Amino acid sequence: METYRSKIGLFAYLYVLCFAGLSIYLITHDEVPGGLILTPMSIIAIWFFFKTKYIIDKEYLIIKPFGPTIPLKDITEIQKAGNFVFSSPSLSLKRIMIKYTNGSVFISPDREADFIALLKLKCLNLKAQ
Repeated sequence: METYRSKIGLFAYLYVLCFAGLSIYLITHDEVPGGLILTPMSIIAIWFFFKTKYIIDKEYLIIKPFGPTIPLKDITEIQKAGNFVFSSPSLSLKRIMIKYTNGSVFISPDREADFIALLKLKCLNLKAQ
């Protein structure tokens, strides 16, 4: 089993910093209701910041914390993708798209070349670009 953390781009750093900073500011300046609303969002953002990772085991690509678990036999293609989809389990805009039987997902493993090389070894139906 091999684990890869997500690359962390500037946008992710700014996002976490803004949410956390704004939460602290609101609470310390007597805007407690606003701070109480933003604080859980800040905690979730920080949690994603530290917990986003990709695991390749014998049979699956597991995307943590809330991504799909994809059977390696279902992965058909890997492409470099530099789009602005923010709803993916990726903390960087420098990412790859993994196509599989039931869809696709954008991810950004930190050791991208090693990640792709391992997938090429384990996925029989894979076309890498």
